[in-house]
Formats: sequence, structure tokens, C-alpha cells
Amino acid sequence: GSDVPPVAFAGRESGEGPLAFGHQHLQSLVAVSKETDETLTSGGYESAVVALALHAGAVHLLVRAVEVPDDVAETEEVDVVISDGMLREACNALVHLMRAITANAVAITKLTSASSKGRSTATVRQDRIGKAVYTVGSMFNHSCDPNCHLQWEGGPYDTSPRLVVRATTSIAPGEALTISYGPHKNRQHSSKTRRKLLQEQYGFHCTCGPCSEPESKFPVTDEIQEVWMKASDLYQKGRRLAGDGRHQDGIDALTGSLDMLTRHLPEGARPKHIMAKTLDAIAEVHGMKGDFDNACIWCQKAVEQLSGVFGRQSLEMAAEYDKLAGLFFRAKKFKQALQYIDQAIPLLQSFYGDRHLGIAELGQYKEFILQKHPDLK
Repeated sequence: GSDVPPVAFAGRESGEGPLAFGHQHLQSLVAVSKETDETLTSGGYESAVVALALHAGAVHLLVRAVEVPDDVAETEEVDVVISDGMLREACNALVHLMRAITANAVAITKLTSASSKGRSTATVRQDRIGKAVYTVGSMFNHSCDPNCHLQWEGGPYDTSPRLVVRATTSIAPGEALTISYGPHKNRQHSSKTRRKLLQEQYGFHCTCGPCSEPESKFPVTDEIQEVWMKASDLYQKGRRLAGDGRHQDGIDALTGSLDMLTRHLPEGARPKHIMAKTLDAIAEVHGMKGDFDNACIWCQKAVEQLSGVFGRQSLEMAAEYDKLAGLFFRAKKFKQALQYIDQAIPLLQSFYGDRHLGIAELGQYKEFILQKHPDLK
């Protein structure tokens, strides 16, 4: 959107040929940042800010490199020749800066509550709204099974540059404090996938505990892959039907997907996290129908499956306990609701302090239940 034409950044070396700066050099820098693409669809406004900052920084570096004779008045205009060498030096400095930012910046997130049409429960998610380099926070090493969690407190939109690091498990004296740079064993179950993401983004080969463990040696045959694909197709069909309001048809397709995995695969080839996701989806569709009794039953099955995958003290389990407490509350099964409220709140607090949106809601549920049923105290 600048009114300054590209030719304003043109220079001549040896007196011949314009050398356009601006866009072409920005494109090479943008690729390094891994934040932008040509249409600014990945990175959004942050991408535009990065591009403008790079442009301004390049101009600043070039201006500093220009030597103006002492006898030239401040108001006097002079012709300046910017050489290829000056441009390369400016670009190299900016590339170094962008690599430093890419390798050390921490993503700033904001907790938001989102619910889709027809869904009975809301999902709390972390939206990425920016990034910053911290004197101490950027020094934490990565682990795909970290013992610390990052959170932000204060400021507009429930976030600010004030970073809070919370220990999420018992840490022995002398043990390194670690965070996840993004890849996590509970989200990407293949160490190959995690290592690829870390290599592309941060340029290192991960040797943390989960990545050093041997992968499952269960042989994946063509028949097993075919079952996985059919189960996946049924899962997608079930989600689509439920989204269109055909709840029972959606449930039938989802239970068909689950049946495909349990009946046609040996124990070692059953993807537990996929089965848990399918159980969770069935519970969700029952909730969309208003059948909270069945929603609770299926969600409990998902919780049992997920606890074996993630562990009962994980962030993923905190979200499941939160969800299950809400479903039991809506089913008016208040004793069970209290049980999961008391599991969810301390676990969410260990990751987010008191700022998680679900904690206040769970507290309101508990207050309502104990007012109506003091015998449950």
C-alpha cells in the first residue's frame, strides 16, 4: 500500500542498469521468516507488519551506509548510488535478524471460547495473536513431553508480553525446565512428524525422551491401511451428517467407524487416539441432540481411552474433565458433575492459573449444585 514506487529504491552500479530493491528482496526475507506467503493468508496482519518492518529496516541500513560529504548542507539534495554490495550487506543483516526471531520468538496466545451451531458445549482454544522474544523465556529448551507450560497474564485481550511459566509436574532438583515449541507427543504421535516440524521451523534434530524412544514395530500391512482409510471415511461422513442436522445418521456412521477399527484390526494396530476422538465425536453428537445421558456415557468411554494415551494429569485430560463435567451438569447428574469439576479445576489451574475460561464456568456449576443440593458437600 506504499505510495513510494519501487524505483525510489533503485540504484546503479558502474553507472548502468537499475537495481530494484523493495519487493524482490523482501520476498527472499519473507521465506526465511516462515510467517508469510504472497497473499498474506498465513500470518495475517502480523505478516504485513513483518514485511513493513523489514522494508523500513532495509532502508535504515542503506541510509546508514551512505557517506555524505561534510560540506553538504542538511537541506541540500544529493544523488546517492546504492551498490549491489550495500544491498547484499543490508539483506544479510535482515536475514540474520529474522533467523534470530524465528528461532527464539515465543508465540503469544489468547484463550477464547468457541461453540459451533448446534453444539451443546463450547471448546476453549488458544488463538495465536503474535510473538515476542523474551530475555529468559526464549532460553527454555524444547521437549515433546515438557514439564512446563507457557501462559500470559494481564494486558488487553487477556494477554500481554508478561510471560508466566508454570511447572505442570514434579521437577527434581537439577532437572532441566522444558517447554514445547509446538510439536508435542500428545498432538503428533509420530516422532518422525515431530522431528520434521522442528527441523523445518527451528533447524535442529530433536533428541528428547519421547523422540528417542523406539517407534512401534507393529507391521502395517496393506489390509490394515485399508481398514484405517475406510474408518476415516466413515468418521468424516459422520461429522458431515451431524453438521447437517442428521444427528442419528451421523451417530450411525461414527459408530460404524469405531466398529471398523475394533472388529477388523488386531489390538496393536488400533490407533487409540483416533478411537478416542471417535468416541468423543459420538458423545458430542448425542449432546447436539440434547441426549445428555448418552453423551455422558460415550464421553466417559473417550476419557478412559484418552487417559491411556495422554495420562490423567495432561492438558488434554483437563479438557476432557471440563467437558464431562458440563455434560453431567446438563444431564442433571450432579454428583458425577461435582466429581469431574473437582478433577478439572486443579488440573486447569496447573496449566493456566485462574485465567482459563472454563474455571469460572465450572465454579458457577459447583456453586449452583451445592446451593440446590447441600447434601453433596
